[in-house]
Amino acid sequence: MLSKLSKFILPILLIFFQVSCASKSQQLKDKYDRLVSNGVKFQAIRIKGNNNSWIGLKSTLIKYISHEENLREINQKSIEEMWKPKKKQRYLDLRNHFSGGSIKLQIKRNTIGAANTKYFTFIIKDKNDLKEIFRKKLDSSVPMVPSCAKCPWINFAFLPLKKIEFPFYVYLVDELGYRNNKIFKWKVDHLKIENLKIN
Repeated sequence: MLSKLSKFILPILLIFFQVSCASKSQQLKDKYDRLVSNGVKFQAIRIKGNNNSWIGLKSTLIKYISHEENLREINQKSIEEMWKPKKKQRYLDLRNHFSGGSIKLQIKRNTIGAANTKYFTFIIKDKNDLKEIFRKKLDSSVPMVPSCAKCPWINFAFLPLKKIEFPFYVYLVDELGYRNNKIFKWKVDHLKIENLKIN
């Protein structure tokens, strides 16, 4: 009886597994196509450092924005906000000086002090993760006031980069961090389907 039942169930499980894998593969392809259509060519892959902490609401995220994306954003913003030509050109000149794109940092912490960017340091290393290319201790910036009593303090920072070779590694040191939330590490590389995750 058990043998007959197994012969009936196993093919069903196999079909379910195949459909599930195909569905996941299609979702990843759809996500990749969507990102590419929006002009995204690179991604930051987390290697070290927890994104969430069991001690309250904490997260540490970065996003790499390519030079081309920065220029598109300036052009779009200049139209939406009706900039004068001189203002637009000033922003374009600044972005062209930093042709390596930029890193956008978002941090969420439980206290106003812990979310102040003065406690964070960026370190950029080369494609072999050996040579330090750039180091920047962020200036002090007061985080946004939480929208509710249990909400975290949120802060942002931008790190412009000069021309750089891919891939490269981004380290973020949190002076007030603890254990797995003290040093964070990402690899910034070309966008690849195998490195994507389904949210």
